[in-house]
Amino acid sequence: MISVNSFDISHIVFPSNVYLVDPTFNISNSIDALLSADIFIDILKDGKYKLDNGNLILQNTEFGCIISGNTSRFSSGSLHCGLITRYFETLNDTLKSFWEIDEIVPTRFVSDELKKCDEHFLKTMTRDTNGRFCVKIPMKDNDIELGQSQSTAIRRLKLLERRFVREPHTKDKYVEFLQEYEDLDHMQRVKEEEPGLHY
Repeated sequence: MISVNSFDISHIVFPSNVYLVDPTFNISNSIDALLSADIFIDILKDGKYKLDNGNLILQNTEFGCIISGNTSRFSSGSLHCGLITRYFETLNDTLKSFWEIDEIVPTRFVSDELKKCDEHFLKTMTRDTNGRFCVKIPMKDNDIELGQSQSTAIRRLKLLERRFVREPHTKDKYVEFLQEYEDLDHMQRVKEEEPGLHY
């Protein structure tokens, strides 16, 4: 609500062809609409008249005529203009409620596997000298059955060995790669008779 003292306009003569957007502009009342500056400029039209010896300006707009100017001489008391935002607070609460109702609530369910991943991350996460985050690769606890793959692996190794005879440079790179894997503790050598699963 805007609080402005009401004032008498009976002595003001308005042009006969004028349509006032608010015929009771002189009576203190609540705000019908607030327009931003860019919209206000867009609604202005040609046609401006001075009223009451230039104290008031009558401006033509898309909606009709609006009045602006100094009204201090119409009032015996002190004039003040204060914007009470109770209406706007209600509007803000309504908008807030709208977004809360339409908000997509994330799923609260967390599987045991995801919990283990979180724990693993917190336990093994470090930062290197460049500030990058490093986390060890998580391994599942349960054994994974890959089936009988030993014969297939040996057959492929023999094919590789035949290729290495033709391409010694490729053999050097392959051996270097395997050595790096072993040095990084990504794999270890096992004897054929050693029990357990090996891949």
